[in-house]
Amino acid sequence: PSLEDNLPNTMLEAMACGTPVIASDVGGVREIITQDSCSVLMDGLGPQEVARGVSLLRKNLPEMPLTRAYAEKFSWNSTTDGQIAIFRQVS
Repeated sequence: PSLEDNLPNTMLEAMACGTPVIASDVGGVREIITQDSCSVLMDGLGPQEVARGVSLLRKNLPEMPLTRAYAEKFSWNSTTDGQIAIFRQVS
């Protein structure tokens, strides 16, 4: 588990390959893992939380195409479009 991570590209890269992730609730991780059906967001950093995350994921293992489709929402184009929208709101 990470102690700090602003916006972990490794999570997005794994999910873009169809691999669900188990991640610590730190930094910007909560902005990526908003849907329990594709990955697991851990409440803590201890071994019990990691084991709980693995158990939850194994009980409800998502299909690879579903995980990949979820990660595609974070493409460079959609990220840029979101930033431009924010800039327009504040200008």
